[in-house]
Amino acid sequence: QLGVHSHAMEFPKDQEPVIVVVGAGPAGALAASAFARHGYKVKVYERRGRPEPDANNHNFTIVLNNKGLGAISAVGIPARLLDFPLLACVRHSPTGSFSQAFLRPRLGAAANFERNELTAWLQQQAHAQYPGVEWHFEHRCMGVDFETRTALFKDANDAVVSVPYTLLIAADGASSVVRESLVAHQPSFQVSRKEAPLVYKRFQKFKCDADLSSKYGQGAVLNFYPVAIPSALKGQPKWGFVTLVNHKEGTFSGGLSVYTSVQHLFNTPEDYEAAIRLMPLPQDVRQRLAATLHSAPWSWGGTWVRCSALHGPAAILVGDAAHSVTPSLGQGCNCALEDVTVLQQQLDALLALNPATALQELPAAFTRVRLADVHALVWLDEHARAFRGQMGVANRYFWMYMAHMHCRPLLHALAPGLVERPALQRVWEGPCAYTHIKEQLLQDGQMLAYAAGLTLAAAVAAGALA
Repeated sequence: QLGVHSHAMEFPKDQEPVIVVVGAGPAGALAASAFARHGYKVKVYERRGRPEPDANNHNFTIVLNNKGLGAISAVGIPARLLDFPLLACVRHSPTGSFSQAFLRPRLGAAANFERNELTAWLQQQAHAQYPGVEWHFEHRCMGVDFETRTALFKDANDAVVSVPYTLLIAADGASSVVRESLVAHQPSFQVSRKEAPLVYKRFQKFKCDADLSSKYGQGAVLNFYPVAIPSALKGQPKWGFVTLVNHKEGTFSGGLSVYTSVQHLFNTPEDYEAAIRLMPLPQDVRQRLAATLHSAPWSWGGTWVRCSALHGPAAILVGDAAHSVTPSLGQGCNCALEDVTVLQQQLDALLALNPATALQELPAAFTRVRLADVHALVWLDEHARAFRGQMGVANRYFWMYMAHMHCRPLLHALAPGLVERPALQRVWEGPCAYTHIKEQLLQDGQMLAYAAGLTLAAAVAAGALA
């Protein structure tokens, strides 16, 4: 077992702590590996069946940067993930021009996957490296009794299964049952949840002969194409986009995302074909893609979840259960996997101080060091549409973003020792805290407001002198 921690714990059978992980998605599977690596007995419960890499249910493209890839390596899982690296993220305009999106991955620092593919692979690696982990699929969490430290599940036969635990890890998504049980148990634990006004449709492993990536080299390119929303709807947002990313075997996956207010305009294959007409595809390919999108179901475009803490009594929330975001910035899964990195770091520190109390102290320690950063990510994601001008230019967040992405690079070029490059770019190149990105954006917004104030004052003074 190459991944086993050098300081793995050993316990008498009758005193063995039990870590129960609710949810076997990327964050849950990685958390299971992290605790197994330290020698703990781990049981994982997942409401869905065992994932199939090519299944299309609950599947979408995930781009991992150094936060996500680093978290995977940290639990001893070999990084075969970069055999087809992400080379570029390209935003296309309605006129046909294109530019590098603000996501600028350094070569070898990012990779893209389908969620089911990533989940299945992480589970397989966890099973291979830590065979003692128990996996229980088709077990829906029904609630948690925090007084007795017991989680309740219902299996595929509707039988209720009661599972005692020493520490509970909630990785059960934006609609977390564990989180709702914690709200009912502990009134001081507060949660805000808001649905994003977006919907999307997915297509997976689509066969297409169009060459949309080779000029960047051998690797993946994530393309963003605008959607042609009918202009007859006055006052309605016209924003929408299609994502397209290529795979090693030559196929493409992606999705169509639009506001909920224009969702009703898409009724026939012809509606979809008209909407994606700005994509540089042969007509027969465009027609096939339009038919695929027409037959695909709509899915909700994401949820913003913010919690007042990331823990409860002998329980820790990670991933979407703790801080759900939309795909706007591509950081949801990266942040979820980084949760596991922070968990490991805190567990190592507590084990070094006192192994007997490490699990008891871990929940509060996790909240203490992690809460501000995940709150910063939710804030960034909530304002992502405003940053891109999708909420109009008479919006302070748009100008904050413009100052960050356009003024700051100029100042950095003039004084590289005094002014950092935009942190929103650097998150795809190396370690960069979300709190730091938020602080930079706020600083740049204040800088622009100050400069505008000075310009206005100078203009008024010049007028008075004249």
